[in-house]
Amino acid sequence: MIIFLKNEGINFVVYDRQIILTPSDVSSLSAALQQLKITGTVTDENGKPLPGATIQIEGTAVGVLSDVNGKYSIDIKNVNAVLVFSFVGFDTQRVSVSGRTTIDLQMLPKFQAIGRSCRCWLWSAKEKRCYRCKQVL
Repeated sequence: MIIFLKNEGINFVVYDRQIILTPSDVSSLSAALQQLKITGTVTDENGKPLPGATIQIEGTAVGVLSDVNGKYSIDIKNVNAVLVFSFVGFDTQRVSVSGRTTIDLQMLPKFQAIGRSCRCWLWSAKEKRCYRCKQVL
């Protein structure tokens, strides 16, 4: 492989059973991984894809949305970056990249204890007055 790539201006680095091709001016693993692309799928608790989930690099404005199949792809510059996954109605989750190239995430629903309330308004035409009662169920 070295012979084939030598005159093409391409180097390679083997990392985690993967061959990463880099421009010839990038020779170390850390430099190669600085240009890492992370891919994966975002699903709900039942394994169904979540289209439109937000995946953002923590501490930056860089982010992407998952497609209709829950799949996403994001380029990172730091192998120790943290990805923040969020979707309406689900808990926000933070996942450290730690050099991985694929991160599939199952999001958990957000549960909130909400007291149900009932408000009653009663209009008395005879007294021309409005009465209000509130009851928490």
